[in-house]
Amino acid sequence: MTLTEFLLARIADKIQVTDSCWIWTGGLNRNGYGQVMHPDTKRNVVAHRLVYETLVGPIPVGLQLDHLCRVRACVNPAHLEPVTQRINLLRGETITARAASAMSCPAGHPYSGTNLYRDPDGNRRCRECHRLRQDARRTANPEAARAAARRHDQAYRDRKRAAVYADHPDFDEAWRQ
Repeated sequence: MTLTEFLLARIADKIQVTDSCWIWTGGLNRNGYGQVMHPDTKRNVVAHRLVYETLVGPIPVGLQLDHLCRVRACVNPAHLEPVTQRINLLRGETITARAASAMSCPAGHPYSGTNLYRDPDGNRRCRECHRLRQDARRTANPEAARAAARRHDQAYRDRKRAAVYADHPDFDEAWRQ
């Protein structure tokens, strides 16, 4: 008996075939995915991975199986697609997926056109909300806002001056003047 035949015989009685899904009736892990002990490694593995690898083939390195049917206990290989973790998260019903699909900020301003800003981490930000926060901060403490503006302006002038004198042979002396 081959490993594939052994696995199919061992897990066949733990699968209930419905009209669309193949529901795993064996043990479930705390996240609702079927789990079974792999006969070679003697370690628990998720059942949908074992069934997919047995019937379809190996899962490409760096990819994970996405349940297209959204039923975690389903082990039907036709309902499983190897995708990256990012795609899997964005397709799901998670906080990340909801945030990524939002068309406007919590205040209702659109995430589009000139109102959209992407921060260095790639997150979407609303320029209008940022402007309103800045206005409120300036109104609450105008002297601190003016001091921050002066520091910003001085740093800008210093950068410009450094760029002008960077090629000067006596950079340190020229900078002090």
